[in-house]
Amino acid sequence: MKRVTWLVVSAIAFAAATSANAQGYVRPQTNPYGTPAISPYLNLARPGAPGLNYFNLVQPQLETQNQLQLLQTTTLQTQAALQAEIADPTRRVTDTGHTTRFMSYNQYFQNVGGQHPTSPAITAPVIATTANTLNRGGR
Repeated sequence: MKRVTWLVVSAIAFAAATSANAQGYVRPQTNPYGTPAISPYLNLARPGAPGLNYFNLVQPQLETQNQLQLLQTTTLQTQAALQAEIADPTRRVTDTGHTTRFMSYNQYFQNVGGQHPTSPAITAPVIATTANTLNRGGR
């Protein structure tokens, strides 16, 4: 009887359980302004030569921040362009010009001269001019 009661209680608790905290994780919002919380110029007050502190700490951090901002802007522009392209009802999907075959390794193995087996063979002979063969420097 104890086992049946324990089984019923555990079944009810299992059915009533909600999602675990890890499944409902929401990342906390970080700095929304895109600027560092602490100025990189505070690194100038570190002990040592101020010129070294500027060129080794401050300037790389500012350049990284500018490049990340540029990357963010470019990503948003690309995303907007793709959304506009997808929303266009008259868009035409273009071909890539590359023929494919499922599970085909012909371009990697057992090919002649690095050519695709279905491509036309190159039959033009390679002819060396006499000037190139005679002027070898006497070796």
